Amino acid sequence: MAETGFQLIVPAPSLRPSNAARIGKLSVGEKVKLAYLGNQDDRRVLIHDPNRHIASCVVKSGRLTAPEVAHFARHPNTSSAVVREIAKSTSMTKAYPVKLALVNNPKTPVQVSMRLVHQLQRRDLHALTRSREIPGAVLRAAQQTYQRRYSA
Repeated sequence: MAETGFQLIVPAPSLRPSNAARIGKLSVGEKVKLAYLGNQDDRRVLIHDPNRHIASCVVKSGRLTAPEVAHFARHPNTSSAVVREIAKSTSMTKAYPVKLALVNNPKTPVQVSMRLVHQLQRRDLHALTRSREIPGAVLRAAQQTYQRRYSA
């Protein structure tokens, strides 16, 4: 067998566990602390934690940004308790993307969606009138609002 002088280099498997695996091994107290003090990746994992208290702590975190809140409100796998917590917070619902995400999420309480429908822009309101994923009362309110504003 002839030697070519080349050595086969095989990359070593990653020794760092994934973020979700690392967080999964933490105690509840450590997860709560991480919910308040962790980075964006940590919050994205912790928001889907089965313990409602931990997910609630993520929403109450002072480090949470408006795009993150909109992502959580838009995501269909976010628990209804988290969606309600976001909807209750007036500081979070000031941002337009959060309002739009809440109205389009079927887990948002109907009363909250009805209040926010009237604040949507024309293109978003029009898209909402065609949506099949929102409750019927919200759909009717969107249709009535659109007709009242834009039908001549």
